[in-house]
Amino acid sequence: MKTAFIFTTSITLVAAVAAVQGCKKDETTNNTTTTTTTSTTTTGTGGSGGTGPTCAEYCQAAVDICGASQGTKQFEDTTACEDVCAFWDPGTPGAQSGDSLACRDSHVTLAATDAAAHCPHAGPAGGGICGTSQCDAFCALDLAVCTGVDAAFASLSECTTACALWAGADADYASNPTDTTDSFGCRLYHLIAAAGDPTTHCSHTGDASPICVN
Repeated sequence: MKTAFIFTTSITLVAAVAAVQGCKKDETTNNTTTTTTTSTTTTGTGGSGGTGPTCAEYCQAAVDICGASQGTKQFEDTTACEDVCAFWDPGTPGAQSGDSLACRDSHVTLAATDAAAHCPHAGPAGGGICGTSQCDAFCALDLAVCTGVDAAFASLSECTTACALWAGADADYASNPTDTTDSFGCRLYHLIAAAGDPTTHCSHTGDASPICVN
């Protein structure tokens, strides 16, 4: 009888110890650190956080990708490009149409694999894709760049009417510093220059251009 009591007591003590240890285990807190990764999307040349490209980003790509040959060159250098780019509407990142920086940036990215097709779309004239027509893109830029005493046209309609009659108004634009013909291409070359120096070049962009006459 005494032995059974001791045995029962021993079992009770073991159970008690186990219960205490179990409580201590339950009270232990496991700290877990959760890391959240935020992904951002970029458009075209890599606008930060999906906000679209800067003129510097776009222009570097435009010169690198579309400046390889005279047939696809849109700007002589990044400075000329950035001067023009400052006048464009930023647009919506990823846009494939519309007279904006975003549209041109999308097409300069596509030009990396097909320069002949997309460099004109990525350039100042928009190739009829980044803008409703090349004359519309030209005239919107001309009236923004050439103002006041430097104005080449009195109105947008005056400009688009004149532009429609210029040689090459519907042809793909490519930069050509030696072009002095009575053409769309000659006037657009000087409009790009006018973005950096309106006093010298705005008169060259007009219908009665003293430079684009041959």
